[in-house]
Amino acid sequence: MAGTGAARRRLRALDAAVLLLSTIGVAHGQAYMDYDHMKLTKESASVKSGDGTSIVLDMGDVDLNELKRRTLMGTSSLNTFASATDKLVADLMANPMVGIGEGAAVQARNYLPDRTRPQVTGFDLDVSGHPAEITFYFDETVRGDYLNASAISFQASSNITTAQSSYRLTGGSLVNVHGGSLVVRLDEADLNVLKKQ
Repeated sequence: MAGTGAARRRLRALDAAVLLLSTIGVAHGQAYMDYDHMKLTKESASVKSGDGTSIVLDMGDVDLNELKRRTLMGTSSLNTFASATDKLVADLMANPMVGIGEGAAVQARNYLPDRTRPQVTGFDLDVSGHPAEITFYFDETVRGDYLNASAISFQASSNITTAQSSYRLTGGSLVNVHGGSLVVRLDEADLNVLKKQ
């Protein structure tokens, strides 16, 4: 692949790429436009592939989770635009690219939605105070408004065979969500049952 090495070197200076959103809608009969933007970190500066006229960047976990956390951008091609300074890449003669200003950001030509389901990587249970809380850790950013605390079950071991070995919560409330962690406040009734187990 001609040019991939040169492009890779120049992409390591990815201090210029910015994703920019514009969402257009109508509220109360008036058109409105919301804006959001994020700057990619150097973590996303690795090249997955390139053929000289196109380059695919591997988006790092930090940037990917930040993009997923935002609800006004990166959810379709309609709200995903990119801008970049001339430091993003150069041609084979070391001529820098023509920058793309935030006022003239380029819309995504293709958009593939996220189909990867988040996975729990661990949890903490804190019953030392009132109220008791459980913190779940996920491998990606999650949305707290989808919380269903009654889907949580506690068990005496990782492999149960009898109903007496587990307890499903009857409720709970969201305390906080921060990226890949979610804190749930346990209901008093559930906590009392768990303490008796």
